[in-house]
This record gives sequence, structure tokens and C-alpha cells, in this order.
Amino acid sequence: MKLINGFVSELIRLTDKLNAVEQHLEVEQKNDKPSKKKVGEFNEQLQGFRESIDTVESLLKTVFTGVFIHRYRDADNIIRCMCLDSLGPWFGRYPVMFLKDEYLK
Repeated sequence: MKLINGFVSELIRLTDKLNAVEQHLEVEQKNDKPSKKKVGEFNEQLQGFRESIDTVESLLKTVFTGVFIHRYRDADNIIRCMCLDSLGPWFGRYPVMFLKDEYLK
């Protein structure tokens, strides 16, 4: 569960940075004379953040389907409760991923 919490925290951090760079890019593009250098740098940063987000989401999905899916059906009540207790905050912290149909079944 701690590993997934770490992935969710990292995704939130990366998403916040991505949004900030997108805002800077929009402001720069709205200028009368946008700097091609700055626009290029912002686009490179956006691409890097998107790739990082894709990588972390892939790792998260692998851990989630490899561990969590099996543990929330465990015979031990304590393990099932721990899994479901962790699931709620993940929904709230990163709904973009966890409110997809594949995670709600």
C-alpha cells in the first residue's frame, strides 16, 4: 500500500508541475511577440512531464493489478480492510486514474 501511496504522491506532484508549465506556455503564446526559445523549452518540459506521468501510471497499474487486486479478496479480514481503507484516499487524491471503470470493478 505504501508503494501505491508513493506513486500517487508522485503523480500528483508531476501533474501539478505539468499544469504550471501549461499555464506558462499559454501566457507566453498570448504575448504579442512570443519567444520561440521559451515556447520550445515549455514544449520540451511538457513532453518530459507527460512521459514521466505515463511511466509512473504504468508502474502504478502494474503494482495495483499485481498486488492490490489479489489482496482485497484475501481470506483475512484485516488485509481486506487495509486494502479498502487505502483505496478511498487514492480515489480522492488521484481521481483521474482511479475513477476509471477498470478500477471500480
